[in-house]
Amino acid sequence: MTAAPADFARARSEFLSIDAPRVEDGAAIWRIARDSQVLDLNSSYSYLLWCRDFAATSVVARGEDGEPIAFVTGYIRPDRPQTLVVWQVAVDSAHRGKGLAATLLDALTARVAAD
Repeated sequence: MTAAPADFARARSEFLSIDAPRVEDGAAIWRIARDSQVLDLNSSYSYLLWCRDFAATSVVARGEDGEPIAFVTGYIRPDRPQTLVVWQVAVDSAHRGKGLAATLLDALTARVAAD
């Protein structure tokens, strides 16, 4: 586990749920990536495809309104099925500094390891 217990508790209070992204989350994920100002921004369409084709290896945190406030995208390498490649990690600016990214990474790696 990467997040300290205090970070996890603080992050947990910031979102309603963690789950796999849905296609309709693509626009919000693109916005979070764009607003991060540090990620290489892909086309908005590519985030829709990512939510459809790589949902099993990606994760979003949802705010009280059900909208994504953070995400991690990843994929399993076909030639190395035991390797999860984390592609992008971003947290909406209003929710940064609270351990949410680490919480998402922990949730994703636990889910992928269980599959």
